[in-house]
Amino acid sequence: GTDPYQWIRVTHVCRAWHTIALSTPRLWSHIILTRKDVMDEMLARSKTAPLSLTAGFTTSDDMRIRLLERVMEESRRLKEVRIIGPARALQTLSTKWTGAADILETLSISDSNTFDPSPVYPYNPVLATLFSSQTPRLCRLEINRVVVSWDNPLFCSTLTDLIVLYR
Repeated sequence: GTDPYQWIRVTHVCRAWHTIALSTPRLWSHIILTRKDVMDEMLARSKTAPLSLTAGFTTSDDMRIRLLERVMEESRRLKEVRIIGPARALQTLSTKWTGAADILETLSISDSNTFDPSPVYPYNPVLATLFSSQTPRLCRLEINRVVVSWDNPLFCSTLTDLIVLYR
């Protein structure tokens, strides 16, 4: 695939562009989990800017899970979160992500297992305690092949877009 951080090359054009880029936290706030050193640098350079996170992992022992857990410590800064991974791993991880997400507007959670059409059994909803149900700005929720209880607090009055797929 292509490098999601190719845009960083503009910081090499000249000293002025480099200085401007380093002093613009929002440039560094779109984090795509790839490697720990990249994630650490993006978190540091983004300072307190709202974060947009994209994460994908394939197995329960994927090293990107540890990176994901580290970014979730910044839950108060999360504005957009897109995660794709095995439903069972998402189920386990979501119980750990209990920090409030006060500015979260978009949440997309997808099961990466396209071969098994059945949801996680025994029935054990994912996202039950996610962000301690503190998502006052959540307006877009996408759930793909993940079991979620309909009484989940994520189905809140602030939602304007809801996408639920089980195919």
